[in-house]
Amino acid sequence: MLNLSLVVGDSWGAGVMGHNLVPTMASLTDIRMLAKVQPGHPMEKYCPPEFSPEVPYASDDPMLHLATGGVSFMPVNPNAWSWKRNVGWVYTEYPEQAKRNVPHVDRYYQHLVAGSTWCREKLEEIGLHPTVAIQGVDTDVFAPKEGEGPKNDGKFYIFSGGKAEHRKGTDIVIAAYKILSQKYPDMHLIAAWGNLWLEIMNSLCASKHIRYIPTMGATWKDRIQANLTINGISSDRYTLVDMVPNWKMPQIYRQAHIGLFPNRGEAGNNMPMCEAMACGIPIVATNGTGHSDVVLEDHAICIGGPTVENGWVEPELEEVVDAVEQAYKLGSIDRAIMGRKGMEFIKANLTWERCAKDLLAVCEA
Repeated sequence: MLNLSLVVGDSWGAGVMGHNLVPTMASLTDIRMLAKVQPGHPMEKYCPPEFSPEVPYASDDPMLHLATGGVSFMPVNPNAWSWKRNVGWVYTEYPEQAKRNVPHVDRYYQHLVAGSTWCREKLEEIGLHPTVAIQGVDTDVFAPKEGEGPKNDGKFYIFSGGKAEHRKGTDIVIAAYKILSQKYPDMHLIAAWGNLWLEIMNSLCASKHIRYIPTMGATWKDRIQANLTINGISSDRYTLVDMVPNWKMPQIYRQAHIGLFPNRGEAGNNMPMCEAMACGIPIVATNGTGHSDVVLEDHAICIGGPTVENGWVEPELEEVVDAVEQAYKLGSIDRAIMGRKGMEFIKANLTWERCAKDLLAVCEA
């Protein structure tokens, strides 16, 4: 029996990860899921009825904990623990700040698993010794589909996804797209930037590329629209995608000619980027931090940049613009070839079964 102390959801990263991992792990071993779900939820059958996040829960069986994001290393449910073996699955993009919380690791876990090779390397630099398990993609859902693709309306569609924030390079996309949209009237941005945490969006104030006013608009969408306007991008040149269940995202990815991901720092492999690749969308992306496990010159147009604090990549705006132009000028056949190579890479290397087996091996060690 394996206990899974995770979260589940259908429209945000950690929740989507839990939604995919739980049934995959259940196909490999007996599990208990230590999370609260609504009655009738498909995952309810895995949840022990006596479990409550507010009440201490101990088990004689090993337990996999999702460690909370950021720098704390705290388990998502600190009231749950195993007398036998506790494994923390860690995603931190801020290793220098996380160093002060290393004592939490010995307090809560017997072993750590990092979400990417880069994350493992950064944790090793602060004295920890994790293994690696990389999230998968459901390629039955995320795949090309005959009859679905960019509209035949003469426009060139660029997809950008991930919650709006400085770390994910939202400001770089805005600045690059402003330049590109003025040069190429047929370009159109599809932005899936939904962010439930407006305070994280305020990190865009640190940008050297755009003007960002954090008080404009009460919702993430209003705020993005207002700031796109003050940065000189008119509303007819972009589409803001509402937050939708994850299973609806393939229809959005397939509308794009390319995906643009100039992310500065990723502790994992960047779920939206990998899902877009699985749909056959060629990508322009940084090949540093967690992207390094996925973004290879064989199937992507790679963006570099100097290494800055925490080991992040700082893309040069001119290089981003040049890379998008390169994709734009490739032609539909060459873009299709690149997209197919990326799709084949995801299908061969990033499965949820592989992820579950890597985690199970560590939990049962």
